[in-house]
Amino acid sequence: MPIRAGEITWNEGELAKYVNIGTIQHFIVNEHERCLFIRDGKIMQVFGPGRHLTASLPIFGRVSFVYVSLRPFQLKWGLPETMSKDNVRVGAFGTIELQITKPELFYAQVLGGSGKQVYTVNDLRDDVLDNIQSVIRSELAQLDIKQIYIERDILISVVRTKLQELFANMGIDYKRLEIQGINIPEEVKQALESLKIHEITTIKKKTDMQLELEKLKAAQQSGIDALKLKEMELLEKDPSILAKKYEAEAYRDALQTAKTQNVNIGMSMPPVQYQQPQVVQQQPAQAPQQPQQSQPSDPLEEKLMKLKNLLDKGLITQEEYDQKKKEILSSL
Repeated sequence: MPIRAGEITWNEGELAKYVNIGTIQHFIVNEHERCLFIRDGKIMQVFGPGRHLTASLPIFGRVSFVYVSLRPFQLKWGLPETMSKDNVRVGAFGTIELQITKPELFYAQVLGGSGKQVYTVNDLRDDVLDNIQSVIRSELAQLDIKQIYIERDILISVVRTKLQELFANMGIDYKRLEIQGINIPEEVKQALESLKIHEITTIKKKTDMQLELEKLKAAQQSGIDALKLKEMELLEKDPSILAKKYEAEAYRDALQTAKTQNVNIGMSMPPVQYQQPQVVQQQPAQAPQQPQQSQPSDPLEEKLMKLKNLLDKGLITQEEYDQKKKEILSSL
């Protein structure tokens, strides 16, 4: 019976398998596969994706067809306790992402000598775990526990080259090492976690400060007022700051107007109300003409205070407040 695409099925974890083609006239290879034609233990030809005829093949002697999967796969690894550079007991575990890229080399170095009709990820793990552990153990001995636990990228980077070499000799492409866990004594772990939080906080503060300085520098180089830029950012975060700004400007304008007219705002109403009865008793005929120096500011101040009171109570809008204030001041 011919080998068809749907009949070469792959179970989870399978990397390669021998297939008996019998007396078929053709066979099919899918994109994620390669088929090795082997005669008398020697690779005669490697077939890529497509339909292939058997009529032109020298099918005599001891003949085998081996399908190899080219799909990426993950291999789990684990390392029992070993010692770090600063004599702390440490263990680790994780996964390695791999992919067979050279089926001929994989067959020659791994599958051909295994004696297995179906070769799986677990079989590969059994064959190479000792080598993986040896590589990682050797590198752990060169690093202190802080580098191992907090700065895991250091460990990954130092083992990358050796693992790439290890798997390249098997026709396998090393893609990525992932450390899923590191086992260390609990008291050491707590100390390192505190150190990690402190370092992260410090780095964030430095980064935020640097970004702020770079932003202000860029603004100055572009001819933008750095203080004005900062004011705009504050307004974006808290729009109520704008209302406070207008309030301060209104009060400042009122003070400036009062100073222009030589009026003491702080002594406006109370002194006049206190002295008025006494002046009326002594000089009744002249009561309407009493201290005129402080009188002109009273209507202005009262109007501004009433206007501000209406704004604070929400009875008028900010725009109405600004317009009315402008009208009052323009009447001077």
